[in-house]
Amino acid sequence: MSAYSARRYSFASTASVRTSRDRTQYVACSVCGESSAQYLFFRAGVRFVHCGGCGLVYVSPVGAAGPCYFDMAEVGRLVTPRDRELALSDLSRMLQQLVREHAVRRGEAPARIVWLGRYLDELAELPGVEVVRLQGSEFARLSELSQLGASVAHLAGAQLVVLNELLEACSDPGQVLRQVAAALPAGGSIAVAYADVASLPARLLRRHWPAFFELKRAFFGLPQLLRLAEPCGLSLVAHTAVPAHRTPRYAAVRLLDALPQARALERWVPARPELPLFSGLRLATFEKRAPSVSPSVEKISVVLPVYE
Repeated sequence: MSAYSARRYSFASTASVRTSRDRTQYVACSVCGESSAQYLFFRAGVRFVHCGGCGLVYVSPVGAAGPCYFDMAEVGRLVTPRDRELALSDLSRMLQQLVREHAVRRGEAPARIVWLGRYLDELAELPGVEVVRLQGSEFARLSELSQLGASVAHLAGAQLVVLNELLEACSDPGQVLRQVAAALPAGGSIAVAYADVASLPARLLRRHWPAFFELKRAFFGLPQLLRLAEPCGLSLVAHTAVPAHRTPRYAAVRLLDALPQARALERWVPARPELPLFSGLRLATFEKRAPSVSPSVEKISVVLPVYE
């Protein structure tokens, strides 16, 4: 049986692992363009590799667009109505945090917020929030061509744009980020929620980390996001972990779903307090810089006579 190396994502060598590692030609990295990737592991028939240039973890070969994972009600491990309620609470809490931070920086809360990426329909009921649902051909266009298409029009006039695990779906995330940044006014904010490949859960769980699922194309850390943001005129203003909040009883109920005969034990588990659970999700907030205007400099030419 394959064993994990203590300090790396990869498995101990087997014949199949050695064969995959012998392949040095992979799809070029979508962040730095390097093609010197290192094989990590297979999951659900998908090969995950690690860029030797910038550290991005991505799927190679990429292939055509897979199923859309943005609708959390369809692809979100929400088994019960309570799961959906808790997921919505987590998203709302994250949004409230972004609104507070924007108000501190700009002196007022954002009047218009546009949400792209993973969503629940109930988010659109919040005041000032517009949820752009990318489905079907729009998702395929985003995934394969890295084009937002007609969705760019929704960004006009937005003070805050939330990209919730959206860049991971794109073949060229830098191109998508440029489209979003170009549509924002100076001082506008872009919040990128992403599953951090450098987080402790990712390093401990490795290929069993739930965020490593085959519907995504790439998995970022903060260094890769900073590299993508710099050419777009974006500056990092905040970076924080985004925990889910669950009670001990909820965790016990989910564990006992597989043991219905022991379901009576759940009443002995306390229903409070609500505890933060850190799964590796991070939130990086960028602000669009104002274009630098170089002051006009007057030049005076002085001609001095030269005598021999």
